[in-house]
Amino acid sequence: MREPLLERACLPEELFAPLMAAAVHDPDPSFCRWFVEPAVYAFGRRRAMAALVDYLRIGTDAEQAGAVRAWYQAHVPRRADRAPAYGPGGVRDPALDESQDISDAWLDASMRVFAEATDLRMRHHVLLGAYLPCGIPAALAQTA
Repeated sequence: MREPLLERACLPEELFAPLMAAAVHDPDPSFCRWFVEPAVYAFGRRRAMAALVDYLRIGTDAEQAGAVRAWYQAHVPRRADRAPAYGPGGVRDPALDESQDISDAWLDASMRVFAEATDLRMRHHVLLGAYLPCGIPAALAQTA
């Protein structure tokens, strides 16, 4: 299923929500990439990551765990052989892939889920997905 999706230069808008839902509901952390990767290439890393933040904030426990699994896959490297827009002479709005503020929102949401979770497995999943490359953002440190 992934290959036909990746081979298309663009995907219909109505595929975005089902792709993200499939990614979140796929129990295998590797296979959820089959749905996340086409969403990142067609709709942008920013939008795919924002959808995962929404699942983490308001999803069921199962959707939150799925969002954590899919978050890693949302960081797929952008490759010209996957999307012509990334190749030489390709044109793509850089704002589609700008994600620093979304990463900060992810960290904020994941720390809130961690603090509120009573299930130790959920807390473990959230910690694994809470990558802190530069420490806690200032805005989040003030809320702690």
